[in-house]
Amino acid sequence: MEITNFIAFRTAGTITVLVTANLPRSCDSARIVDKYPGGNIQYFVDPGEAQVFIEYNSPPEMCPTVVVPWIGQVQIHDDYHEEVRLFINHVPITLAEVIDATPHQQPSFQTFHPLATR
Repeated sequence: MEITNFIAFRTAGTITVLVTANLPRSCDSARIVDKYPGGNIQYFVDPGEAQVFIEYNSPPEMCPTVVVPWIGQVQIHDDYHEEVRLFINHVPITLAEVIDATPHQQPSFQTFHPLATR
């Protein structure tokens, strides 16, 4: 499984995580199976990051070697963590910063008048 994109953004206290990947064979499969916080994963001490867990399966039988695009998305209700770590089959793969997508006050733009600058 080759991760092609991993992005996390927060809006109104919810982190949306989007993962795109390529599966190397047509019989391979992947799915998001858990998340932290808010999923089945529990820690005695907070790891300091949100987490997404993907289960990737590549069966031993023969099947065509054809790249198959895969996309997964999960929402994590979390207003605290600033990073999300991606795990595949419980192995840490990559880390992404959470992008704050909460609407802010619109910036004020001044109109540019070329003649007024003389």
